[in-house]
Amino acid sequence: MAKWGIRLVGSFPKEAVATMFEKAQKEAVNSLAIWLHQRLLDTIDSGRSEWPPLSKVTEWLKGSNVALIDSGDFRKAIQYEINGKVASIGILNPVGDHGQDMELIARVIEGGAVIPVTEKMRGWFAAKGFPLKSTTVAIHVPARSVFGVNLSALDDKIEEVLGSLVDKSLGVLRGRA
Repeated sequence: MAKWGIRLVGSFPKEAVATMFEKAQKEAVNSLAIWLHQRLLDTIDSGRSEWPPLSKVTEWLKGSNVALIDSGDFRKAIQYEINGKVASIGILNPVGDHGQDMELIARVIEGGAVIPVTEKMRGWFAAKGFPLKSTTVAIHVPARSVFGVNLSALDDKIEEVLGSLVDKSLGVLRGRA
């Protein structure tokens, strides 16, 4: 027993406390999943200032200068699913509505890609009015992080949500004391 300090003697029914914390955990997961899902969508919609501008060829192919928004399929693929104290947020269905490999698309968006130029590719670009230089041996797709850039913000949000739930739980416990 402590000679100096605070001694706590719990007089709360264990089941009531366990139920309260179980509910708080589910509430935290739900709140964080919805927040992160919206944050990912906002990143796709608004872009980020540190993203490089689109190349002229990409703008022409897309028909716009807005990164990540073409058909809306990638945005639509970002979903969340909550099962009790577990949430999944991201590409939950690996195949898009038009058969696209959404996981591959997400990996390219997140980490960029280097695509070797083939003769068939040279012909395609030339036919579209954008002939590649003979020295071009690869097409570089820069990363435009959607998931990674939100991880540090998620850490801060977790602290905020958990702090709020702890305060709320302590208030409930104090009210029962």
